Amino acid sequence: MEQVLLTGFPGFLAARLVRDARAAGRAVYWHCLVLPSELAAAHACAATLGLAAADYRIYAADIRKPGLGLPAADLQAVQSVVQRCFHFAALYDLTADTATSRIANVFGTANVLDFLAGCSQLRRFNYISTCYVAGTAAGEILEDALPTAPQFRNAYEATKYEAEQLVRARMAQLPTTIFRPAVVVGDSASGETQKFDGPYVLMVFLRKIHRLLWALPNLGLPTSSFNAVPVDFVGRVIGAAGFDDASDGQTLHLADPEPPSTAEVFDTIAHRIGGRHPYAIPVAARWLLLHLLRWFPLNLLTGIPAQTIDYFFHRGRFATTNLQAACARHGIPIPSWRAVYPPIIDFAIRWNRPFHNAGLLRQFDRWCHGFQWIYGLLALAFIVAPSTIVTLLTRWDAPASSALLQQDHPLWRPLAISFLIGLMLIVTALRRAPTDMALHRYMIAVKTSSTLLFIGLALLHGSVALALSAGTDGTIALMHTLFLLQLQRGRAFGPAQRQKVFVARLLPYRFLRAFCRSFAPDALTAADEDAMVGEIVQHVQRLPWTLRYGFIAACYLIMYLVPLRYGYLPYVLLSEPQRRRCLQRLQRARHWMIRMPVYGLKTVCALYVYKQPSVQAAIGYR
Repeated sequence: MEQVLLTGFPGFLAARLVRDARAAGRAVYWHCLVLPSELAAAHACAATLGLAAADYRIYAADIRKPGLGLPAADLQAVQSVVQRCFHFAALYDLTADTATSRIANVFGTANVLDFLAGCSQLRRFNYISTCYVAGTAAGEILEDALPTAPQFRNAYEATKYEAEQLVRARMAQLPTTIFRPAVVVGDSASGETQKFDGPYVLMVFLRKIHRLLWALPNLGLPTSSFNAVPVDFVGRVIGAAGFDDASDGQTLHLADPEPPSTAEVFDTIAHRIGGRHPYAIPVAARWLLLHLLRWFPLNLLTGIPAQTIDYFFHRGRFATTNLQAACARHGIPIPSWRAVYPPIIDFAIRWNRPFHNAGLLRQFDRWCHGFQWIYGLLALAFIVAPSTIVTLLTRWDAPASSALLQQDHPLWRPLAISFLIGLMLIVTALRRAPTDMALHRYMIAVKTSSTLLFIGLALLHGSVALALSAGTDGTIALMHTLFLLQLQRGRAFGPAQRQKVFVARLLPYRFLRAFCRSFAPDALTAADEDAMVGEIVQHVQRLPWTLRYGFIAACYLIMYLVPLRYGYLPYVLLSEPQRRRCLQRLQRARHWMIRMPVYGLKTVCALYVYKQPSVQAAIGYR
């Protein structure tokens, strides 16, 4: 029985390799390296594949760590027996940042290479790269050569290029075969797939607008190609060539030798979904429309990430000499794209599964982060210099309406400040829980209501400033609605997520820890602080709603606004001595609106600080 090390299990391709090896009757013992968070899924996948306990062992590991994160005993045991390795593990996310991708794809591969250097019985290292290490290179791309310094569309391509450089540098010491799959799609017969990305994103969009396909032109380019191969073909080739000594030292492009143009792909998908062929427009117009679709807010309307649209412009063709030789040796037919696309399109039509769009979530997080600062700074400006802000806003108004709005009314300024602070708290909560439907609806309702209010006041007073405010809030409400629609397509909003407590999302945990630590800075342990903050959150949730949200407002007042009023930095940025001096000054403040939040927070927090065993021991209670 051959001892095989497998990374990336229970992923899309790794699981397929195990299935194909069993179908081919290979006697293999699988050493599967699995992230601790995926252990349950890995055991379930092994059971689904029909593996017996004597056929495999699953290790909790992490290729991002030296020694692959294995305990010393397991490390030595695996290195002493492994004869072959299939390295599938990678971060396949076209929207991920370079640093995150490099840790998984480059450093992870380097750790695997170092591990295999200590395997005394190693016969073959099978590294799964990607055709798109070629980046944006045009023309014929050879198999056994790595393109020289190409330009890359995203961090995934760049880091896989770096990783393949590392692998090639060690090929003299480690017998290696490199597999470069093109875009991997579903099964060529059933269309079944576990991941809805790449062309599936386009299929989902066209399915959503299938009644409008008669108005949609063909956006594909006849000069660009889109190379997709079915997962069963990729699994069979890797399984056959990975155990075949004739492939040692070779690089195989797992790609279609005669790929369709993106215009043909677009036409095939649109015709299969809508029953009609999209009409043609000039190539220059297609190029312009594709570039426009990459940008906000059109990318929100379509739900197609910019990174997917980038592949509409790919002009390289992948040589498949080694692939065709390996397929001929093992009797594996290379499927035609015309036979592959119908079943995968049909599967995409039948299965309305949400697809993960990490780029959209990051874009939404940046949106929320920006508005946190905007609302916070506006609230501070209304506290420090309200007349200046209003003067700037009303500079285009008629004298009568400008004078009316510049009146320092005792009601509107605190209302404006409270409204802005409330919006900042909601946006903060949305950053923590981007899939909480209630928060999204609440924010959209607030911005829509403020839009209608500003419109009414603008018409009543003839104010340009209020009209601009209405336009701004209306635009924000519209953009947020678009974000919500796309997040609903990409993430499941289950009942458990909707029922999460709103208060727990709003409470500033870091501030509560720092505030409680000021009572007994030398006595509280980290465990005590965690327990204490959890108890405070539960206590606040049980308070009547007026006291509950009063407590939250007091936290943010003391954390940001009140310290700034007295010349201090925000509370969480102060040192322990500065916090004590700040609290002492706040408690002696002349105005009761400053003293009351401090006393209220101290009353609640003190109840739990002095319950902690470490504090009681420090003050001699125990």
